[in-house]
Amino acid sequence: NVARRLKHSIRANDVVGRRGGDEFVIITGPLTNDADAQPIARKMIQVLN
Repeated sequence: NVARRLKHSIRANDVVGRRGGDEFVIITGPLTNDADAQPIARKMIQVLN
């Protein structure tokens, strides 16, 4: 299940929501720059591949 895999790829305070069909929303806590988002994005890509 995609939602479950995404949930395991984000931080404890972040939220995954399904909009419908194959659309998902990820809400993160404060990120100070792009470098903060990179590890999260890499992990999401890894769990979806």
